[in-house]
Parts: sequence; C-alpha cells; structure tokens
Amino acid sequence: MDSDKNLFWKLVESEHLKARALCRKLAGNREDGDDLYHDALLAARKGFSGLRDPEAFRPWFYRIVVNAFKRRFSRPWYRLLLPITSEVAETTGSHDPGPSYAARRHLDRAFRALSPEDQAVVIMFELDGRSTSEVAQMLGKSEGSIRVRLHRARGRMREALARFQSTSTKESVTEPALTKESLCAVTKPNKD
Repeated sequence: MDSDKNLFWKLVESEHLKARALCRKLAGNREDGDDLYHDALLAARKGFSGLRDPEAFRPWFYRIVVNAFKRRFSRPWYRLLLPITSEVAETTGSHDPGPSYAARRHLDRAFRALSPEDQAVVIMFELDGRSTSEVAQMLGKSEGSIRVRLHRARGRMREALARFQSTSTKESVTEPALTKESLCAVTKPNKD
C-alpha cells in the first residue's frame, strides 16, 4: 500500500505542472483551475489502485482531469454561476483595453457552444500547443477522432460567433464587427 502511494506521487510529479496549467486554462482562472486540479488529484488517488499498467498513467490521469472538468458542468449549482471575467491588468493611460475585452467576450461566446470535452480538446491543441497525436494519447482516443473533433469544434465556434454577430447587428450592439476571416476563434502559438 505504501509503495502504491509513493508510486502515485512519483508519477504525478512528472505531470504536475502541465496538468495544473491545463486545469487553469480549462477553468478560465487560477483559483477555479486549482480547485479542479485538486478534485482530479483526489479522484486519481482514489482510483490509482485500479490502474494496472503504470506506463498508462499519463493518459489515464488526463482523462480524469477532463472528466472532473465535465462533472463541474453537470452540477446544478455550477450552471447558475455566471462567467467571471479575468482580473484587469494595470495598464497605462494610453492603452485602450476595449479590443482585448471584446476578443475575450467573443472567445467566451465561442467556447460556450462546445461541450466540456470539446473545450478540453481545443484548449490542449490550440492553447497548450500539443499535437493531435499527443492529445489523442492523453485522452485515449484515435488521432483521427481528435482531428474530427477539432474540425467540428471550430465549426461550432464559428457558427456561435456568426449567430451572435447577426443578432448583435439587429440589436445594434456596439461590438466590433466580425469578418469571415476573423471568425477563427483560436490560433496556435508560435513555437520560436
């Protein structure tokens, strides 16, 4: 039993920073992300004795993280919460934060069109910069299914933004206009 406990924490140690960062991105802020990470750790520790192959720890653990994220949305009290905006960074007087706030609102609208699992796939691929094969391995899916999920998720995000754009122009909301080219919701960071 003691060796099981030590093995678990040794395996977690190698994934700790990446898993915690993923939880923070999934949750949208540091505090909720840390709560999500702790929930996932507790669930993983509880179920570790059922893991037959320690080599499969990494995809098994990330599957638990994604499942913990999905469970947060299935709780009735969580659905009642409104999204909390991120803390406002101190800016100089000449900096106009309007466009970045609008971009954040557009991204939030686009992500609301996705299931929690699809959000996790998009975040791991687009924001974390992981490859489709790495995401597939982490989630225990085929690489082709991850590519299909990404394609469909991007389409749903574009549709959500287009629907908002069409309703906002009817209501004459003062949001920056979206063009067909700007409907790409997320771009992959450069690996320079």
